[in-house]
Amino acid sequence: MKWINIRIAALATLLCFAWLRWQGASLYTNITPRGIVDLEMAVNGARLQQLLQVWSKPVIEGNIYIDFLFIPAYASLIAGLCVWGSEQFGQSNLHRAGVVLAKAVWLAAAFDVTENLLMLLSIRQAYTPLSLQVTVGVATLKFVLLAIAIIYILFSGIRSIIQRNKLTNGA
Repeated sequence: MKWINIRIAALATLLCFAWLRWQGASLYTNITPRGIVDLEMAVNGARLQQLLQVWSKPVIEGNIYIDFLFIPAYASLIAGLCVWGSEQFGQSNLHRAGVVLAKAVWLAAAFDVTENLLMLLSIRQAYTPLSLQVTVGVATLKFVLLAIAIIYILFSGIRSIIQRNKLTNGA
């Protein structure tokens, strides 16, 4: 059952990611090579205004609204894989780390929602220097938590392959 849920989450994640890239294609320019991430990391009003001059507001809003669908998809996938990864380590500290990381992924998702809400305010010119800094801060925390979780999943996957090879080879 778990693998069915992970596959559904993976499919939803891929579909949402493709939709975000297709819908937000115009957000990738010479001065915004990271697309919407450039808005997430707009550290001051001057940078925000630069982005708003080269981008279409309806495209930005649409991309953020699609991201609200992407968030539960990627969080379900990554959290599910962290739980799977934790099962590769018995009852060790690495097992507990996977369980904690699965929860941390949902915290990252909450940071992503917060970031999206702040970006919607920013593109409506309802921002302050502090709100821009908070946006950058929660986006950074989100990326760090997700990167740690993905590294854990990769490590767990490698361990799983090694363990499987040992069993197959009779070692």
